[in-house]
Amino acid sequence: MAGGETGLLRLLPLLAERGWDVSATVPGPGRLRKALQRAGVDVHTLPLGPPERRTAASYAGALLAAGVLRGADVALLNGLSTQRVVPALRLLRRPAVLIVNNPVTEAPPAWSDTRHWRTVRAIAAASDHSARECRAAGAPERLVHTAYAAAWEGANPPGAGAPPPSGRRVGFFGQIEPRKGVLELIEAARVFLDGRPDATLTIVGEPPDPEDRYARRVREAAAGVERVQLAGFRENAAESMVAFDLVVVPSLAEPYGTVSAEAAAAGRPAVISAVGGMAEVVIDGQTGLRVPPGDPAALAEAVGTLLDDPERMRAMGACALEHSNRFSPRVYADTVHALMTGVR
Repeated sequence: MAGGETGLLRLLPLLAERGWDVSATVPGPGRLRKALQRAGVDVHTLPLGPPERRTAASYAGALLAAGVLRGADVALLNGLSTQRVVPALRLLRRPAVLIVNNPVTEAPPAWSDTRHWRTVRAIAAASDHSARECRAAGAPERLVHTAYAAAWEGANPPGAGAPPPSGRRVGFFGQIEPRKGVLELIEAARVFLDGRPDATLTIVGEPPDPEDRYARRVREAAAGVERVQLAGFRENAAESMVAFDLVVVPSLAEPYGTVSAEAAAAGRPAVISAVGGMAEVVIDGQTGLRVPPGDPAALAEAVGTLLDDPERMRAMGACALEHSNRFSPRVYADTVHALMTGVR
C-alpha cells in the first residue's frame, strides 16, 4: 500500500478513540479494504478512478458520493483525487478536511473556485514543503497546516528495545514505480555491493502493475546484480525495518517520505534523496545522509560510507529514534482531530 493509505490506517483507530464514529470508503476490493475491516472500520465502496486522470468510474463515483456520504458530519479526504466528492459534499452542506500526501506539481483546477474552500475548510499537508506547495498552488494560507503522518502504530516505535544494527543489510521499502528511484538504486548497488561480500540489498514492495514496462526493467536490472533481492509486498513493512541496518529512500519526488520517518521509528539511519519533505525528516549527518536525487554515484558513495562505519551507523540510528517522536501517531491524530473539530 502507498504511504497515504498506510497513514490513514494508523490514523482512523485513533480518531475513533477521540470520539469520532469512523467509516471509510474505498474504490473496491483489495488490501486497503481488508486492513480497514481488520481495524474495525466500517467500509463502503466508492469508485473514484485513478488519481492521474478522470475515468468512467470516477464520474460514476462522483454521482454516488452524495448517497454514501449523507450520514457524515465531516469528510476526511485522503489525497488530491478524493476531491472529486467535493460537489456532493457541497450539495449535502458537509465540510471537509483534505490530507495532501501527493506532490502538488500544478494547481488543481478546483482550487481556483472560491466555492471549493467553503467545503474544504482545512488542509493537513504532509510536511512544511508540502504546505508551501499547497499555498503556491492557490490554497488559502489560513487553511494550510503541517501534519507529519504517523510513522508507526501502537504506543511505542518499533525501534524501542530493538537490537542495534549489526551487519550490512540495506533495505528499500516502497512501491516499484519511477518516482521512487528504484532503477537508480539498483545501479548504485552495483557499486556499493562490489568489494563488500557480506552486504545485501533487499527491495521490499511491489509495482502498481506487475506487467508494466518499469516493473519489467526493475526485475531485469535486479537479476543482473548479485545479492539484490526483490522481496515483494510485506504486510508489516515498517516493523520489518529493524531487521535491516540501513534504509535507502532514493525517491525523485516526495511530499513527506513516510519510509524515511519509519526508518527513524525503527532506529535505523536512512540515506535519502534531498527532495521535498524528506529533507525535514532526515537530519543530514545526524540521523542519516542526504544525496542529490537521481544520482546513483552519490547514492553509492553515501551507502558505502555508512556500510564501512558500523559505529557511525549505530549512532545515527540511535539519534534517529530519539527524534522520531515528531512522527508519533498520537501527535498526528491530535492534529487531525483538532482540524476536524474546527470545521465541524
